Formats: sequence, C-alpha cells, structure tokens
Amino acid sequence: MGNKGEQHAGQQRLVQQQQQQVSGRPRPGSVVAVVSPTPQHKASAAAPPMLAAALAAALATVPAAVALEATTPSITPATATPVATPSTTLRQSEKDDWVLVTNDGTHFPAEASTPGGQSLLESTTAAVGGLMEMATKWAEYVRLATGAEPPPPDDTEMDTPWVSQRGYRNTTFPSFRSNSVPWTNVYIPTTCYEAHHKLMFLIRRGVPNALRFEVWLSVSGCFESHSLGAYTSAFSNTFGKSVPRTVHVFPMFGGSLQEQCHYLTVEGVEAAKRILCMIGTENPDVEYCPMIPDILLLLLTYMDEAEAYALLSTLLARSKQDHYYFNLNRAQAAQFYLTFNDLVKTKLSNVYRHMQEVGVTSMEEFASSWFKTFFVGFLPYKTALRVMDVFMNEGIKVLYRVGLAILYLLWPYLKTTVDPASWSEAIIAGGVSLLDGEKLIKTAFSFRLRDSERMQLEMANYGKKSAALATSASDLPDATMVYYRPKIETSSTIIQDDEFELIWSFLPNNYAIMDPVRLYTSEREGFSLATLIHKCEDITPTIIFIRTPAKHVFGAFISVPWTDIVANKGRFVGDGYCFLWSLHPQVSKYGWQPTNEDKYFVIFRDHSVAFGLHAHGAGLMLDDELNGHSYPSPTYNSPALAEAPEFPCTCVEVWTCQ
Repeated sequence: MGNKGEQHAGQQRLVQQQQQQVSGRPRPGSVVAVVSPTPQHKASAAAPPMLAAALAAALATVPAAVALEATTPSITPATATPVATPSTTLRQSEKDDWVLVTNDGTHFPAEASTPGGQSLLESTTAAVGGLMEMATKWAEYVRLATGAEPPPPDDTEMDTPWVSQRGYRNTTFPSFRSNSVPWTNVYIPTTCYEAHHKLMFLIRRGVPNALRFEVWLSVSGCFESHSLGAYTSAFSNTFGKSVPRTVHVFPMFGGSLQEQCHYLTVEGVEAAKRILCMIGTENPDVEYCPMIPDILLLLLTYMDEAEAYALLSTLLARSKQDHYYFNLNRAQAAQFYLTFNDLVKTKLSNVYRHMQEVGVTSMEEFASSWFKTFFVGFLPYKTALRVMDVFMNEGIKVLYRVGLAILYLLWPYLKTTVDPASWSEAIIAGGVSLLDGEKLIKTAFSFRLRDSERMQLEMANYGKKSAALATSASDLPDATMVYYRPKIETSSTIIQDDEFELIWSFLPNNYAIMDPVRLYTSEREGFSLATLIHKCEDITPTIIFIRTPAKHVFGAFISVPWTDIVANKGRFVGDGYCFLWSLHPQVSKYGWQPTNEDKYFVIFRDHSVAFGLHAHGAGLMLDDELNGHSYPSPTYNSPALAEAPEFPCTCVEVWTCQ
C-alpha cells in the first residue's frame, strides 16, 4: 500500500508539473536541468560511462557554497524531464551589487573568487549551463534507447513573429535569438512587488518574446490594478456608440507617432490612435509626456488593444503618484534632462570634458531626443525592447543608466570628434551599431548610481528650465491640446462624421470639448446669405462649411455673434480667435498671428460677408446668393482656398458648438 500510495502521489505531482508547463507557470524556483535518469529510464537504458563521467565533472565544478538538490519525479520519456532546484539564489543588495544567498542564509559576494580564479557568479552560471547541456544529451540518449517520439521544438530559443497570437506584429518583425536564461520554467508572480524582486535579475538578462506580455503585465501591477476591464467604458466615453472608421486627430502629448520605426500592422497603428484618444480623454491633466506614443507602439507589438490600453493606464496612474514611469509635464521633463547632464558630468568625466572641448555645452539636446522617443529609431529595435524590459520593472530611472551606457560604449567614436557637427554624427552613427542589447544593459547596471544620489541631483534641478525644451516647444503645438472627440447627432452632407475631429482640433480649447450642432444648410434653407444670418443671430461661435464643384472643402470659424457683425456694417470686427480652414484637398488651419498688424478679421457689407478682406480680394467672401471668391489673405496667411478665384458653392452649412 505504501508503494502504491507513493506511486499515486508521484503521478499526481507529474500531472501538476505537466499542467504547469502547459500554462507557462511551473512551480516557483524550478530550473530545467536533468541530473539523473528516472527509475524506468534506468531499467530501459543504462547511462553511458562517458556521459555519467561528464555529468559528475559538471557537478564537481559547482562551488561548495552552491549545493544542487536533484529531484527525480516519476515521468515518461516523451512528456517531461527531471529538474534540479538550486539551493542558491541571486539577490540584489541595496548597493546594486549581486550576491549569492544559500539556503542557510549565508551571503557570498558575486565577485568572490573560487580557487580556480572564477567568480562565484561565473562559476555557478557555467556549472548550471553544463548541467543543462548534459540534460539535453541525456534526454536525446533516452529517447533513442526507448524509441520515444521526439519532443516538440522549443519556441523560446528563436522567437518568430507568430510565436504568440497577441499583438499586431507585421510580417517584417525581425526574428532574433532570445537570451539563454531558462525562462520556460520560471514562475511569473501576479503581484507587482513579488514580480519586481523575483524577476529582476532575469529581466535584466532579457525577456523572450513569448513571455513579454505576461512579464510586463505582472511587473507593472496591471494584474492588481484591475484596469484590464476599464477599456469598454473608456472607449464609450471617448467614441460613443459608434466605432470610428479611422482616427484623423489624436493627442501625442508632445511626441510623435513613429509608425515607420515599429513593426505594426495597419490595424495596430489604428489601435494606437484609438488608445491615444482614450488616454487623452481620460487623462486631461497629462500636459507633456512625449514617450507615450512609442511606449504604446511597443506594447501593441505584444498585446491587443484592450490590454495595451489597460497597461498604459496603469503606468500613467502609477506615475501620477510618484513619477515612477513618466514625466507628466514640461517642468518634470526639464528636471530629468538636466539631471542626466549632471550624471554625465560626474560619471563620465572624460566624455563630458571632451564634449565641452568640441563646443557641445550640454547633453540635454541629444539626450532629450533619446528620452522623447524611448530610444526607438536611435537604437536597433531589439535593443530598444531590452530597454523596455528593464523599464517596465524598474521605472524611468533606468533611462539614466541606459543613456550613460550609450555614451560609454560610443566613447571610441566620440573621442575622435572635433566639433559639434562631428559629435552629433558620431552619436547618430554609433546608435545603430549598438546591436548587443546584453552588453548595453550590463554596462548600464555597472554604474554605481544610488537612489539617494539621483534624487539629490533631481532636487537640485527642480524648477530649472531646459534649453532642449525651450527650443522644441514651437515644434510641438499639440503638447497642451485638449483632446475631445465630438459626438455627432446630425450628419453633415459636406464632410464625413469622422472628419469632424479634424475641424474640432482647430478650435480653441473651450470650444473643442463641445459637440457640433447644425444651424443652417443650403440644401434645406436655400442659398441665401440673409437666411444664413437669420439662423445664426446671437449664437457663438459659428463654423461655416463650404463645398465647391471640384469637391474642395473649406470654411471659416467666427468667434463673434453675427448680430455684432451686421450691426457694425462696413467695419471690421472679430478677434484673433477667428480663422480660415481647409479640409480637402489639404488639411490646414490658417490663423492670425499676434505679430501680424493686419486685423481684417470679418466685415459685413450690403450684399456680402468677407474674411481677411484686402484691396486685391478676401481670403473668403460670400455674396447674397452664397457664391464665393477666395484669394491669398495676409490677415490669415492663407492661400486661395478654392479651385478658382471665383466659384459657386454646391453646399453651405453653418455649425456651432454646444
């Protein structure tokens, strides 16, 4: 009975192990390494003497402080292999130094040497690697001796674009080898705290493509935040009941959507645009965070739309508490860039001195381009993914380390530069050469950078302005844009419903959060300027839509009531909020600039209304029968909007915001 009970217990353990292997979550602490055959294997095939001797030699190389405990569950050759559980673990101390910790609690510095001259870390890694190699040879020997079917191919060694059904990777997604760390049998906790500490070392070694989805969700705290169910409500709040055919306007938080630098399908890019809209709607307090678009595109490489939205929302929520992942405004971004410049000065003094000698006064401008895009487009894509792995677990502070590592590795190129131009060229050319993500990450964590030191530098730069942000502010007009997707109750006969967001993106923020309401359409009320004015009267603001026979679509935004326009007949009225716009054949807003002395915004005369009127003509004019003309206008800095200077209107509409 005792033997049967033990056999039954062994079978149960086997079933549990097989289930864990299928689910990708084996028991905590297990590592793939065969150290001895099972009893039934011994009965059917004796271990070759040379293999047994090699296995014994591999075990003998393990330092005395690292004892390997072999477990040999009862299993069949075709289903699984025995495992060995090291009684030693790697743990990171507060000083970023790795130590070996045995089961009895003894600590050994990883730099400590064995009698043979190797460090404990190197010796242990080599020993375990030898065991795994012996395991592979023994498993193949047993398979041949017993006539078992060969095991299925291992997908973790070479990741391919189709290794997972999740994500929007296109067919050009590069295939590259994952790290050699045995992730297949690593337990991935669902709690952020446990995952952060237990997986830190493995994550720094690199995460296989097939596991990035689960690892990123785990270490970010997305499983615990329950944000995975928030997608539906966020989608409804942003888009209403209808799914947009495409998204024309979306917030980028001061960054840019570098879809050409990623490997996403068309569906993936559209999903990114929708998520950016939802993030903008749900997070109106995020002023400036240019990393968001590239982070989002990296997420969509490995997960679907709802999962990517949930994870990005989790990162933003955490950052609002302690800036763990993102800087959320320009002041925080400036503080980050200035702190990195100070770190270069203290950690890479030779690089900093040479930089000053060639005429580059600060690393802010170069570093800001790295951090804004999360190194995408600068580093090779697979290297950027390695940075993403450690970023998800350890937060934005690792970007300091990555930036320092880049400069350290590029020093052979940088030290030959003689002026700012050659310095810039060396950095750009050198970034493409950093193909070894393992080397970059190892270099990044070789710097001694305590949290206290980093925080002291950040506090010293609090409130200071960054030259990099000052020069780029004009290039990022949407950094403070209030995003709102208008809800359409009545469709226009001139534009599509999903094109309203293009026009709404032109509006001042206080109107951009309102919905469109149609006041007048020539198809129903006829082509009459008097009727148009009567329908608008005291309503503010109003937006004129015009379509011509050549299907040019354009119009005007009027920020003053029509009663004021008519009451001031023959005189110019309006303010700098008035503008002209075009949608087809090109999308553009033509607005007045404060440096412009021309203030001929809008004027009403006996039989016409004109916008940007000058001696040679108006930027846009409509007569009493709604025939129009359009010439270049200095007031709005606009070109001629129609296919000809004078044109008939095939349809005219007037809308307002409510």
